[in-house]
Amino acid sequence: MGLLILLRHGMSAWNKANLFTGWVDVPLCQEGIMEAYKAGEQIKNFPVDVVYCSGLIRSVMTAMIALSNHSSQKVPVVQHADD
Repeated sequence: MGLLILLRHGMSAWNKANLFTGWVDVPLCQEGIMEAYKAGEQIKNFPVDVVYCSGLIRSVMTAMIALSNHSSQKVPVVQHADD
């Protein structure tokens, strides 16, 4: 049986300012970095084979931070779809 983990990106600088982010590429704020780290702590012992996220920096940052302490110690390989 497979396992699907859904994780929303951490708080961005614009989220913190109560601004709508949409497709504007805004990074995580310090609070968002801590949220991503805490999410990673919760999933660190679940098997992870592949991660999909948008190309926006807040999503990429969240994924990388969340997986930085994963028990598998796998090194991420980032691939971009050909447009």
